Amino acid sequence: MQIHVLADSPTKIQRIRSMLEPRHTVSSTVLGTSAPSGVTAASIVVDADLRSVANIERIREAMPKVRGASHKVFIIDKSARATLVQAYSLGASSVIPSPLDARSLQQKLAMLYPDAANEQANGGHPAAMVNSARALETMFAAVLSGKQIEIADVQRATTEIIDTVAANGLTTWLDNVRRYHEGTYQHCLL
Repeated sequence: MQIHVLADSPTKIQRIRSMLEPRHTVSSTVLGTSAPSGVTAASIVVDADLRSVANIERIREAMPKVRGASHKVFIIDKSARATLVQAYSLGASSVIPSPLDARSLQQKLAMLYPDAANEQANGGHPAAMVNSARALETMFAAVLSGKQIEIADVQRATTEIIDTVAANGLTTWLDNVRRYHEGTYQHCLL
């Protein structure tokens, strides 16, 4: 998977790169330098001091230059609540407290992309999304045909949604719902 790192120092980039390579392909930009245009990545990892107004502006400028990034992971100072708020205001999908360790970063990426092969089989959508939409479709079809709704199926789909949100976070679930095909029961999944 292609990951683009935005950081306020080359040292942070090197540390993150050593945690991700060779499993992932990594590109990077040091904030304040000219960012390459036309970068494409599945995710962006940001490690910068979010108390610095200059860094915040540089992140705002750099993030739109990375195309295709569905997830933005911010590494934050957990002792400063303002950095958490700032990360989410900059579009964070999720956050990891610093000091960063390889295991935390790999686990977070694994949660964001739990099973790429399974998603390919489901048209690029998480299994919980497809199963939930299928359960809603079955439920509505039963109502229209005058049949009884299978409560066990509805409960199973609900449990799968709850488990997915608990494992990956509400933001990830909502992002997936928003990307889901418009002709489905997208509004019900929200």
